[in-house]
Amino acid sequence: MNQGNPTAIILYHFFYPDDVVSARHFSDFAEELVKRGWNVKVLTSNRFCRYPQKKIEVREAVWNGINIIRSGRPGWNQANKYLRIANSFWIMIAWSFKMLRMPQADVVIVGSDPQFSQFLLPVLHKFRKQRFLCYWCYDLYPEAIIADGAKGLTKWFAEKIKIFVNKCYRNLDLLVDIGPCMQKRLKNYKHTAIVETLTPWALVEPQQIGLANPEVRYKLFGDAELALLYSGNMGKAHDYNLFLQLARMVYRANPKIIFCFSCRGNRFDELKKAIKYDDYNIRVVPFSYETELEERLIAADLHLLSLRPECPAARYA
Repeated sequence: MNQGNPTAIILYHFFYPDDVVSARHFSDFAEELVKRGWNVKVLTSNRFCRYPQKKIEVREAVWNGINIIRSGRPGWNQANKYLRIANSFWIMIAWSFKMLRMPQADVVIVGSDPQFSQFLLPVLHKFRKQRFLCYWCYDLYPEAIIADGAKGLTKWFAEKIKIFVNKCYRNLDLLVDIGPCMQKRLKNYKHTAIVETLTPWALVEPQQIGLANPEVRYKLFGDAELALLYSGNMGKAHDYNLFLQLARMVYRANPKIIFCFSCRGNRFDELKKAIKYDDYNIRVVPFSYETELEERLIAADLHLLSLRPECPAARYA
């Protein structure tokens, strides 16, 4: 590390080489800090988001000038709400012990995965006397639990825990949201932090749209006259039912209007089960590698977007 340069510590559940999009965003962010002369350490886990049984054996490494320190945790599946909470507390406890032994950094950035990572903020503020503390919010908890239809004791717990979460946010110097809807919800906590919006960037942002590769288009849509593509995550915040209803409606008018789903996530299996044997204009293809993503996106005529309106991450509502 370069002596005298500003230092940053980033805490996020998943990081390079994980290809989940938020891990890519944090990896890109850390790389940019290094390019600007920062010394960067990242505390992360030894698991992949979508492949929990897959383990990263190397606990400490340097990648593109970034010091990566991994804490081990069990291979519990994030799709299970109880195991996800267990993962959260496991990794936060491990990080807390590591942070208390580290030299103080100029800035500490905490991401919103693991779930309830806000609980780290008082620890960092009180015991490390951190100079500048930032929280980068991608997912809003406990609001997301309530929006997912929590009932009974789970809903009661989620509502009550807002009191403690409110106290956690009071330790912040900077609160980063990802859109106006999330920012509005965060204001309910009456925090005093500086507020910034950082819209997530796409993994592929071509300068201009080229012509579709005929082979890629045919592989996805056959001889479609109109091709509609859903590419990305199909998680708890997303809804596929309206897409399936639309596909069945337009099939009666023109069977060559084709819908294609290239996705993964916590609701992907639900989507596959919801597709009927006679949904001839609905296709499911494997999730795209990043190297193939641009050609796949260009192959469609229209792109489908989904976000449930009650979800706290309804970023652009």
